[in-house]
Amino acid sequence: MAYTSLGSALIEIYVDEDRSEMLIEGPSLTEAQHSLVSHYGDVFLGSVYKQLFLSTKIKANTICVIVFVDGYQLKNMQKAHQVMINRLILNVHPEHRTKEENMIQIRVIPGKSYDLNSYLGPLIKEVNNMYNRGIVIQRDGIEKYRGNVAIIGITGDIPGISELMIFAGHTSTFGCRVCLSEGYSPVSVSSHSKYFPDLSPIRTAESLISGDPNYDMHGLPDDYASLSTFTDSFFFFGDELHMLGHGIGHLIYKLIHPPIFDFYRALNSSSYTFDFMDEFLRKQVIEK
Repeated sequence: MAYTSLGSALIEIYVDEDRSEMLIEGPSLTEAQHSLVSHYGDVFLGSVYKQLFLSTKIKANTICVIVFVDGYQLKNMQKAHQVMINRLILNVHPEHRTKEENMIQIRVIPGKSYDLNSYLGPLIKEVNNMYNRGIVIQRDGIEKYRGNVAIIGITGDIPGISELMIFAGHTSTFGCRVCLSEGYSPVSVSSHSKYFPDLSPIRTAESLISGDPNYDMHGLPDDYASLSTFTDSFFFFGDELHMLGHGIGHLIYKLIHPPIFDFYRALNSSSYTFDFMDEFLRKQVIEK
């Protein structure tokens, strides 16, 4: 299966006068946003980037890359499953970063992958080479960029991240990939959901790399552990677009209407943190 070189894609961006105007350095964006807001606004304001920058593992002009792994189904058909692997160049300004022309697709894997990590091997090898040896990009003999390239995070949907981490998953007893919180089922009749109500110690980098079977972590592939920019469990971060509003409406509806959804059983209304409308009011709302 063909592999799209990250190095070649970066050359196209940096030698294109129009696209190169959109490029930024991480610290410049961090300083600008700190002067405007006091909350998290971009990956350059996050703990992973700050940790790598302060430890000098990445420099101000390092090209920072995030890898997105996303499985999806065509026409809602289970057999039409595909996995898409994209790279996002964080040095492209946030206003243009996620536009189609600025995202770099590695490949689309037909069918459900049974060894997703094997498809990321060539990318990690290429980035490790550009991180350690550095790259120089020139156009007509004029230097456009000199520095190195680093992967500072990998993300995707929740099951996909679990597969990449060799993790038992979010429905296991210790199903939080970030901490050691123990999950429990909300009611005894349900085995299709887990709640993690307590904050527990953060998983250490050592436990991720070597594995911690007692807490459902089976050890990262060597490719990730070999990355100089690997930090901890936050290296595998959540993509908010997979979490905000994605299917939430119909799930809540089914949760509080158990006759049409056998996986869950509602408790007494006093056990919830919100109020149930009585049948008459609900009928009026629906009719309106």
